[in-house]
Amino acid sequence: MRLNEKSTPEKISDKRIRKERALLLFFLFLLPGFMIFFNGCGEEKDTLLLPLEKGDTFTYSGELISKSGSGKKIKMTAPKHRIVVKREYERDGRKFFIIDIYQGDYWIMAMSMSQEEEGLCWMMGKKSKFLMIPRNVKKGQKWECKIGSREIKATVGGTRKFKTGLGELVGREIFYNSGGKSFLKIWINNDVGIIAIEFSRISDSANRQEAKLILQKCENNNKE
Repeated sequence: MRLNEKSTPEKISDKRIRKERALLLFFLFLLPGFMIFFNGCGEEKDTLLLPLEKGDTFTYSGELISKSGSGKKIKMTAPKHRIVVKREYERDGRKFFIIDIYQGDYWIMAMSMSQEEEGLCWMMGKKSKFLMIPRNVKKGQKWECKIGSREIKATVGGTRKFKTGLGELVGREIFYNSGGKSFLKIWINNDVGIIAIEFSRISDSANRQEAKLILQKCENNNKE
């Protein structure tokens, strides 16, 4: 363009189009690199461990909410919840744990757990199992298992800080949903174990129970 030559609207429009095309080509050129970078970050996984030993007793306290069929809420201090590693043994090169769960003095259930290459599994019989805590996890990871007519879906969440009886600890969330509004959340700390629990379920009296529990102490009562 010569000096003092006036720019017509058509010439200004052509320059704008050429500039926009150049920017678009530049962006498309960089896009594959950005996609590789972000995909690479998304594939990174964390190792998750649940340290267990015979005699380990984990004690939790917190808030319990009971909801009647009418929707009335009753808030109370939750009875002490305990997870107790009652027994451990090895079979065929695999380590197994028998774990008892208590609500106050009330025994709720026993679970047989095994340390597998893929993570900690809940054993149901000699062959059937459900992966409870994967060895390698990333946020958003999902898996599921069918137990009888019930389907349990699990999802890995993010990390969160809790003020526990052992000080401030960070845990990774694992979320279990068995359908409807019943769910269980646990947060795993590699050095300690399960540091927080949250659940919602229908009790035997047909009321809904919801609880938020924080680890208060961890001790080993193995007298051998």
